[in-house]
Amino acid sequence: MEGMFLAFLSLRGYRACRVVAGRDKQNYVKKEECMSKEIPKVNKCAAMSCIYNKGGLCHTPAITIGDIEPCCDTFQKAESKGGYDDVIGGVGACKVSGCSYNSDFECNAAGIDVVVVEDHADCGTYKPRSG
Repeated sequence: MEGMFLAFLSLRGYRACRVVAGRDKQNYVKKEECMSKEIPKVNKCAAMSCIYNKGGLCHTPAITIGDIEPCCDTFQKAESKGGYDDVIGGVGACKVSGCSYNSDFECNAAGIDVVVVEDHADCGTYKPRSG
């Protein structure tokens, strides 16, 4: 299929990557393009009952932070633990439009801390927009 290319996105470490594959007029072509900007890391997580928390660190590639409230939407309670031991979590998306670190649903903080408020996990780095 001449000139047809397929693409998909994946998280590779902390970089979003796109693999483009297809056939040009001469050859089969496959290449990976990665964004140079890393997503903010979860520096520490106080939600010890979360399936992704091991030793106060988040071990899932990316978390999503709330809507109106800065809750960790990825937070889940279970008796067993999950995630990847060799991965430290990052903020994949932030849906809290009232946060000063949110720009187009992306977190621009240097990193975040997840705290526990009552019975759920929140972004402890949340800072309301001024004005």
